[in-house]
Order: sequence, then structure tokens, then C-alpha cells
Amino acid sequence: MMAWETVGLALVHFLWQGMLLGLLVWFAARWIGAPRLRHGIAVAALLLMLGSFVMTLLLSIPAATMRDSQGAIVPSRVPDRALAVGSFQKDWAEVLPWLSAAWICGVLVLAGSRAGGWWMTRRLRRQGVCLPGNEWRTRM
Repeated sequence: MMAWETVGLALVHFLWQGMLLGLLVWFAARWIGAPRLRHGIAVAALLLMLGSFVMTLLLSIPAATMRDSQGAIVPSRVPDRALAVGSFQKDWAEVLPWLSAAWICGVLVLAGSRAGGWWMTRRLRRQGVCLPGNEWRTRM
């Protein structure tokens, strides 16, 4: 497997891992009333999501390569059984690189949006807001 395919597989597995952690947080938030504790659980779940993705990625790297009789690394041709369910069998070697690239582009767009919002908020804080007109000042 190529590096993009390995990242794509880790992203596909992250979908169910993230959903499971999200459901656990949702159930916990329904029974816990203290906001600080709910926030702590949510932050811990986010860290666990990051950790689960990294762990899945690291565990799939050794499975992605094998050594031949001369010791050279050869890509494995064993398909991931979690993705080959029933009649839903595709050539994941073609799909996963595109999935990985699309996911990373989405992350970059959302990060850019957040950075832009932060920059605008920072700009508002430094420049301040304009004073209201005389008409509004006399009314208030």
C-alpha cells in the first residue's frame, strides 16, 4: 500500500471510532449535569479521537508492507476485510488516495476558516468599533 492508501484506511476506520466515542460522550452528557465535568469528558474524547486515529495509522503501516526473500520491502496485496463487506467490494487502491486528499483539503479549508475568524476577531479588538452617531447618542 502506498502512504495515501494507508492514511485513507486510517480515515475510514476513524469514522466508526469517532462515531463510537461521540455516542459515548452523548450518553455521558445526558446523565452528567455538571458543565465542567461534561466539558472535561468532551475534551478527553477529542484527545482520544486523535489518539485513535494516530494509533490506527501506526498499526496499519506494518500491515501495509512485507519483505520478500531478499529483504526488500514489497507492498502487500491483502485487502482490508473491514472495507470488503458483502457485495460492496471496490478497488480501494484507487479510492483511498482520493479520499485522503479530499479529507486533508477539507481539514485545511476548515482550519483556514477558523484562522480567518480568529484574525478578524483580533482585528476588531485592536481597532475597536466605531462610535454611534450623534442621533443615537442623544436617544440613549
